[in-house]
Amino acid sequence: MACGVDVNIQDEHGQTPLLVCCVHGNLEIVHMLVEASIAGHLAEPIEVHIANNQGLTPLNCAAIKGDLEMTKCLISRGGAKVDQASPKGCTPLIYAGRGGYCDVVEYLL
Repeated sequence: MACGVDVNIQDEHGQTPLLVCCVHGNLEIVHMLVEASIAGHLAEPIEVHIANNQGLTPLNCAAIKGDLEMTKCLISRGGAKVDQASPKGCTPLIYAGRGGYCDVVEYLL
């Protein structure tokens, strides 16, 4: 990252490094990316709102997985928008509710 790598680059599926980490539940790297952005160690600030080709953002993915710590990190440290909806109109709150993740639902409310 210190060499100027574009952490917001998207692959052919629209996935960014942050999104891939959220999909696979890698909280440690999510923290590292967000904190590096806050500290100014990245060429460009990390974009936590970039959606993949299906319209899912990192926060949507964290809510779908029911990952409370990742959800907290993306919102409190990354500035993720709680009400950003997917093309189907689903917000992170809806995704967490569908999964029965009460702790994530409570945090999002």
